[in-house]
Amino acid sequence: MTLRTGVLYALAALLVVALISALTGHRGWFFVIESVVAAGMIVFELSRYRATRSASEIGFQPTAERFIDPASGRMTTVYYDAKTGERDYRD
Repeated sequence: MTLRTGVLYALAALLVVALISALTGHRGWFFVIESVVAAGMIVFELSRYRATRSASEIGFQPTAERFIDPASGRMTTVYYDAKTGERDYRD
C-alpha cells in the first residue's frame, strides 16, 4: 500500500466519522469539508502529475550497461538519450 492510498483510506474514515457527527447534531461539518477537499487534492495530484515521456520514444538508445536490479531481481538495461542526457532503466 502506498502512502497516498493510506491517506485516502484515513480521509475516508474521517469523512464517515464527520458525517455521523454532523448528522447527529454535533459540529462536524468542518471536518466533512476538510476531508473532501484533502481527498480531492490527492485525486487531482494522482491524475495530474504523470510522466510525460516514455523510454520507448525516439532518442532513447540501449547501452551495453546491464545489471540485476536488487529490488526486483530482474535483468535491467540502461537506455540513454544523447540530447537530454536522461537515463532510463527498463527490464
